[in-house]
Amino acid sequence: MQAEVLLNASIAHQAEALKLLQQQVDSEQRGGGQAPVSGRSSLRDHIHPSDGAVLKRGSGWPARSDRGCEVRTLAERARESTFCKLTEIASQVISTEQDICRFLSPDRGIVMHPKESIDLKNICIRMAARTDGHQSDKDLKELRDCLKTIVDSLLLSLSHYSSPSHTRARGQLLQICETFPDV
Repeated sequence: MQAEVLLNASIAHQAEALKLLQQQVDSEQRGGGQAPVSGRSSLRDHIHPSDGAVLKRGSGWPARSDRGCEVRTLAERARESTFCKLTEIASQVISTEQDICRFLSPDRGIVMHPKESIDLKNICIRMAARTDGHQSDKDLKELRDCLKTIVDSLLLSLSHYSSPSHTRARGQLLQICETFPDV
């Protein structure tokens, strides 16, 4: 019973972290990920995408195309793609853990370390608090490493069981391991 309580607490922390990640993805997709840079908000508030302004790199402002759409570098696009992949992985991990919890027998639980889930939540809180709306390589690496640690911990815990439900969960976790992006 205690293992089920720990697993549920772990899933709750991860679900909160996933919610934060999904909010960031939604914000980036709506284009709301940009915040004013270096205190120039008063001037920026007067420039609208419909103005067709071209803002130059190096001026402390994001570049814009002639149509007013923000131009992102390849590195920014890669970070955004990695961030979306890691958000999807977090969702898959939580789903797999919920499956494990459903098939958990009260007398034979898996070993959970809620610290990893709390670390994940804290990383996501820190990422959500970033004022510039972009994720750094360091943030993405920490997020990936934390998710990998959670998956590795689950795989180790499941390795002691051979029931069909545990085998299926192990297979799902191994597939997740193959999808981790490089940062």
